This record gives sequence, structure tokens and C-alpha cells, in this order.
Amino acid sequence: MKRILLRACWIGLASYCLLSSIAGPSGIVATRETQAASAAMRKNLDNLVALNTTYAKEWEVLRTNPASTALEARSLGYLAENEIAVRLSVDGATAEPPSAGLRISFEPHSLMAENSIKNITLLISLVSAVLGFASRLNVLSIKKYRHREIRTHVASL
Repeated sequence: MKRILLRACWIGLASYCLLSSIAGPSGIVATRETQAASAAMRKNLDNLVALNTTYAKEWEVLRTNPASTALEARSLGYLAENEIAVRLSVDGATAEPPSAGLRISFEPHSLMAENSIKNITLLISLVSAVLGFASRLNVLSIKKYRHREIRTHVASL
């Protein structure tokens, strides 16, 4: 009986470890999804760094070079060909660039919740114990029947 219970506990522990390492909150599937989200965040960060560098260079050129400021104003329709741009250095509110990048949020999830894994493990352990007891009773009944058969055979000789 001890062996059956120990075997059922061992099977339960092994199934818990297996289910948790594959489908649990920190299992293989959740780790792969986390790595994919991390790679997407790194790519987004690289894109934002490139955008920031481009905007910083463009801002510096517009701030220091009056000809480029006039050219940009003409391209936007603020200056006609014969008008002159006058730049006033007034600190204004900083505006966000039109493409600030994507916001990537990460919500960790797994295939199975921890409670589901524990419930399945308990069920596997109980089924293992019941099967162990059933096979033990079956073996005992077969041995008892066989032992009677041997006794009747010996008694008949």
C-alpha cells in the first residue's frame, strides 16, 4: 500500500513538473512569447532611436541655418518667393513628433493557470492511486484463487 501511494505521489509530482515547465506561467511557451515581445520592443526602440536622431539633426539644421528655415517654410506654404523669414528665438511648447513609435505592452500569460495545473496533477495522482489499488486487489484475488486451486489439486492427489 505504501508503494502504491508513493508511486501515485511520484507520478503526481512528475506530472506537475512536466505541465508546469511546458504550459505554466514560467514555462517554455510563456518564455517564447516573452522573448518575442522583447525582440519587438528592442526593434521598436531601435526605430525610435533612429527617428530621434533624424529629428534632432533636422531640428539643429532648422535652428542654425536660416536658408534651410526659409526653404522649409516655403515648402510648407508659409513664405512666398519674395518674402524673407525672420526667426525669433522664443521657447515654445515642445510638440511630440507625428510618429512617436508604437506602444508595445506585454501581458504575460500561459496556456494553463497554476490552479489548473494543480487540479490536473491531483486528478492524475488519484487515478494512479486507484489504478494501483485496483491492480493490487486483482493480483491478490488471482493469487488467492490460484492458492485455492493448488490446495484443491494437492488435496485431490
